[in-house]
Amino acid sequence: MNDESLFNSIPIELMCEIFSSVTFLDSLSLSTYPFHIPASHRAPLLLTKVCSQWRNIVLKTPTLWSSLAIDMERILGSEPKRTFYRFWLDRAWGTPISLYIIDVRRSDAALLKNHNDWIDFLLDNAPHIKHLLTGPHVFNALLHALSFKPDHRNSRTMIGGRLEGISCVFNATDSLHYPFYDQTSIIFPNLRQVDIASTSYQGFADLQIHKLTHLSANFSLLEFLQSNPHTLTFPKLIELYLYPPARTLRQPPKELDESHRFVFPELQFLKIFDPTEGLPDTRRILPHFECPKLDTLQIENLNPMMKLNQTDRLHSTGDFEFFAKFLETTSRSGAGIKYFVTRHRDFLDKAFFDHPAVRSGIEFVQVMMSTKNPSRSLSNYYYWSQLGWDTHALAADGTVPTDPAARTEAQKRSFANTWKAHGLEVVFSTDSKAYIGWSRIRGRALGKSFVKSWTTAFWDKAPYVECIEQSRGAELIPY
Repeated sequence: MNDESLFNSIPIELMCEIFSSVTFLDSLSLSTYPFHIPASHRAPLLLTKVCSQWRNIVLKTPTLWSSLAIDMERILGSEPKRTFYRFWLDRAWGTPISLYIIDVRRSDAALLKNHNDWIDFLLDNAPHIKHLLTGPHVFNALLHALSFKPDHRNSRTMIGGRLEGISCVFNATDSLHYPFYDQTSIIFPNLRQVDIASTSYQGFADLQIHKLTHLSANFSLLEFLQSNPHTLTFPKLIELYLYPPARTLRQPPKELDESHRFVFPELQFLKIFDPTEGLPDTRRILPHFECPKLDTLQIENLNPMMKLNQTDRLHSTGDFEFFAKFLETTSRSGAGIKYFVTRHRDFLDKAFFDHPAVRSGIEFVQVMMSTKNPSRSLSNYYYWSQLGWDTHALAADGTVPTDPAARTEAQKRSFANTWKAHGLEVVFSTDSKAYIGWSRIRGRALGKSFVKSWTTAFWDKAPYVECIEQSRGAELIPY
């Protein structure tokens, strides 16, 4: 059987699945993932150039074209670019669209009101927008057009009524415009996924939390929404991403008494970014959460410059009662969390690993730390010395290695053996990471990426990050 006859024997449905996988994998290489930047050298456009049969299949498969990143400034100033976007969106006709509309610069924000034809372009070419990621200028301009323009008011059903997910980052000098305060539930009545980053959540009091399945916001949104009831319930929420407000603009945190509760009966994934040493925001709010179905808790700190002497943590008496209280609340109302994954160095602490609630209550615990020196001026050898392992750098025969690479290896092995002596597993990766903790789950090793069994947020970058890490070919080396 030749190649042509072999290809003709493949069902069209299977070819569509193959093309979908190729398009997905191709998009993973983009920083705009999961939104496609149209290019002739990437799928799906690249697939149309192989042969006429492939071209026909690709052009007639709307889902291949259902994700797009649009540069708003090009729409405003370039008819050829509109024609290209129109071609793309025509292929997706009849299927829900996910759009990333790249915001205009602040100096060009007025153009959005002066040139309303961009709204007509969206209505004519993408009437069923399911997910929308954009910036504050486009977001406010869209609300203005759907609220006040007589010829666009009937478009609420086409755009606002069908929109299920919105993602928008308001910078320190941007905010929701006053005329649209508490109008989101009217203009966007069917929101299920919401990612709103803002220094103030004034104007979002009408957010329909009873419909949300995915939410990303800073801690102050929960406090803002809970200004009246002491118990705030998110009945359908599956994923929750939380992070602190901008430091320079933070107000004193709101104190929560014992009666304040945040109830998430269906929550399966909780991710917290807390860059501050000591975890002040996490300590303050986590004990007030009730998550009976929580599967995974992830706490992140993306600041590699946080000072830490690892040897100090071997004798620490750190206070992790806030964490134990959260585990107790979760296990009391459900099975308890299964996975705890963190890159926050506050948890690389003997007191945390030895806490009875942690030891007995979590099947998988993984604390990750970078073993790469964040300062380019110093080698990894000096970095391990800064971490307090210089005096532990002994070779197998008890001598001190003179070769820098050999000394670094001895330091790493000493680090691993010290934590292993406390009943922990230690794994290093070839891309300069160390994983400390334990796994009591068959087939789940430290350092392996997680595959979620539930629908993830449309803005989730985890597959993109995993693709980049896999492309580097990192290997895991147990010590």
